[in-house]
Amino acid sequence: MKRLADSPTSHASFRVKVRIHSLRGAEYGRPGPVSNAFFCLLRLAGPRYLDDGSRIPLGETSSRRNSSDKHHIFPRALLTRYDIGPDRFNSILNICYLVASDNRSVGQRAPRNYFADVPKSKRAQTLSLRSHLIPSKKDRGIWDRSIKRGFRDFLRDRAWLLARAFEKQAGVRLFDRSES
Repeated sequence: MKRLADSPTSHASFRVKVRIHSLRGAEYGRPGPVSNAFFCLLRLAGPRYLDDGSRIPLGETSSRRNSSDKHHIFPRALLTRYDIGPDRFNSILNICYLVASDNRSVGQRAPRNYFADVPKSKRAQTLSLRSHLIPSKKDRGIWDRSIKRGFRDFLRDRAWLLARAFEKQAGVRLFDRSES
């Protein structure tokens, strides 16, 4: 560490690789290093409103104690109807920032339905999804007609999207690539 501090050209090697499961298993309501880092990463991504693509003011919205502005991308009630439990739907992988009024308007609808509603322009929609670090491959994940398959694929895709975003911020590879 001293060598790194004293010499701006020195490098350190990072040998520990984090298991992708650490993202899948972290619950949004439980403070901890993974969920705390996740919410910091979401803030850095500059989340935007779904309807018009403008930036969400993050002061109170991103407060740890404010749960009304944290949105389940695949709504809890929807997943419960498909026998998917809280250990999966409360994962940080299924959470984004969405102000309470927008969150209520989504209700129990499937993501493919409410994301298709707003915004009207494809560019604004893509920008909005990217700002929430939500993968949006055509006919997969949030766009899949099958809730179970879509949710499974969404969790896998979002875990790797978040892993890459964490690595970009860290400037090093952090996650074990042997997992899929």
